[in-house]
Amino acid sequence: LYSLVQDLLALARVEAQGHALELQPLDPRPALQRALDAVHNAALSRGIALRTEIEEPTPRIEGEPGALEQIATNLLDNAVQYSK
Repeated sequence: LYSLVQDLLALARVEAQGHALELQPLDPRPALQRALDAVHNAALSRGIALRTEIEEPTPRIEGEPGALEQIATNLLDNAVQYSK
């Protein structure tokens, strides 16, 4: 949760300073896979099995790859921390 709050504060600072996110068309799968990989060991240590199902073809989205990965990692990490 601390990490998520820090990320939201960082985003607020970026917006306040007039910096725009660098949006680009991207395939979300690599960023989501890195997020899953980042929480894999924590999930295993808690007895949680992670499984992915991604539809094909996966639509491209407008986003910032680093931000997408960070958001997904935070969500997964919180889910793992507060499960079981």
